[in-house]
Parts: sequence; C-alpha cells; structure tokens
Amino acid sequence: MILPTIHRNGSSKDDLFDGYMAALAAMQTAIDAVIQTAPHGRDYYPQGDDALRQAMVEHRERLLRLGAVADELNALAVHTS
Repeated sequence: MILPTIHRNGSSKDDLFDGYMAALAAMQTAIDAVIQTAPHGRDYYPQGDDALRQAMVEHRERLLRLGAVADELNALAVHTS
C-alpha cells in the first residue's frame, strides 16, 4: 500500500486523517451490519447438508475482506496522525 506524502501543496494532514477516520467508522458500521447477516441453518437446510457450511465460509470471507479494508484505512490514519 502506498501512503500519502504530506506536503504543503497536497491535502492537509488533518483532512486526510479525518477522512480516513470517517471511512474507518463507516467500515465498522458495515462490518457490524454484515455480522448481523450470519447464516442460520433454517435458511439453508433445504439445500442439503453442505449448504450451511458453505454459507458460513462465504460469510467469514466477506468479513475478512471488510476487515482487510478497515486495516488499510487504520494504517493510513496512523500514518497521517
């Protein structure tokens, strides 16, 4: 990941930090919302024995991807703090 260079012709350190923190807060809201969509067996059992397991794997992968974005935003915020 390339980090921004803070200099007088670019965005201010505070503006960058505030933007990253706002994005990070939005990511946490999104992560919380996705957590609430965790698969439940009653929604998958008609599809067979493996359907719930596969849905759980996919759900975990979604959360991992969101977490990776949140980690990047956090690193950007730390860099600009």
